Amino acid sequence: MILLNLCNSCESKKKGGGSYALSSIAVAKTEEMFEKPGRIQLDELFDDFIYHFTFDPKLQGQHILFPLPYNNLNSLSKIEKKDWQLDSLYTEEIFFSLIFDREDDMELPKDTSLTSVQMEWISPESHTIKKYCFKRIKRIWYLEAINVFAYEEGKGENFIDFFSRFSNDSLFQQKRIKRPLTFVTNDPDDDFSIIKTTLSLNQWVAFKPELPTNKISNIDYEQQNNNNSNKKIVALKGIGNGFSNTLYFQRKEGKWQLDSLYTEEIFFSLIFDREDDMELPKDTSLTSVQMEWISPESHTIKKYCFKRIKRIWYLEAINVFAYEEGKGENFIDFFSRFSNDSLFQQKRIKRPLTFVTNDPDDDFSIIKTTLSLNQWVAFKPELPTNKISNIDYGQQNNNNSNKKIVALKGIGNGFSNTLYFQRKEGKWELYKFEDISN
Repeated sequence: MILLNLCNSCESKKKGGGSYALSSIAVAKTEEMFEKPGRIQLDELFDDFIYHFTFDPKLQGQHILFPLPYNNLNSLSKIEKKDWQLDSLYTEEIFFSLIFDREDDMELPKDTSLTSVQMEWISPESHTIKKYCFKRIKRIWYLEAINVFAYEEGKGENFIDFFSRFSNDSLFQQKRIKRPLTFVTNDPDDDFSIIKTTLSLNQWVAFKPELPTNKISNIDYEQQNNNNSNKKIVALKGIGNGFSNTLYFQRKEGKWQLDSLYTEEIFFSLIFDREDDMELPKDTSLTSVQMEWISPESHTIKKYCFKRIKRIWYLEAINVFAYEEGKGENFIDFFSRFSNDSLFQQKRIKRPLTFVTNDPDDDFSIIKTTLSLNQWVAFKPELPTNKISNIDYGQQNNNNSNKKIVALKGIGNGFSNTLYFQRKEGKWELYKFEDISN
């Protein structure tokens, strides 16, 4: 049992596309990060390339084939290098959307043999697509063209037009939801399970994810995406924040409807007193590990106790108990409020906040700088809003400690943030934020 593993100028025909490329985008945009020419490995996933391309103006300029062909509704021109300005693509948004016909195609972003990818902005109002065409030449990705063109209607109700109205018109939205709506999500009490249930219309209104209200983003990995398909999958992925929702649509009797919603937390949290203990998950000699769900509301912990017997891991017990308060302000209660109350959060951040992140130009270096309160608000990671997960590897975790480290780790998405807290005069505060997402 495994315990935890934790274009040639692109065509004017709409193909659609999708990727989880931007889920690992780091959100720090300090000028200090961009002083040196780009030097990164660009020979594997498109995701790794676009992460740097969107933030680093010098590197972006080095990976565009100038003069860049620009086709605006059949009006042809070329952009010279001296006229180019940094294009941040999707990174100013809090999430991006991806469109698929088939679930199998949702794995295409992991294909390292790809040589052509297109990033798109779809405008339902003007019925146009702005497509950024990337090509890999000798294992290096380059932007080779930008094309703007009208998209094809297809037969029956066009999905893009439907989805735009579905996202913006609440009355129309309610008419186009299957009743009851299938709902799939993580089991909050079992990290290895999912829950499949249904939502009423009122429950959908309460739990529905944020939807794109203007232009619709998409990434085309050359997967099947046919305008005449009667099934569509829209994946909504947060940019560096753990947000992940997938909507499944089907067309019946010529009309699209939402058939099911899948939502998931794509990160988990770990709590430490000491930085040295953060290496414990790599210890192959461990024989006992506990996975925990901490509920601040009920002040209880549900603990899954695993034991290794003859080198094989087994679940041997499940225990639920009240957690101790300790002296002074309890960290769990503080962290729960810090995660859910934005005004309280702002009061409990050291100013300026120390910020550590990867150097985009050097795989072996990090950058240390500071964030203002406004920068924190813009760049803060997704935080647990209900129960808090933890894995007890035997690390020191004392309720009376005046330092706590909360590591937020993505599940299969490169998301990695660490928050450093200290207790001063009885009150907890965040004093350092580390983002080493990749």
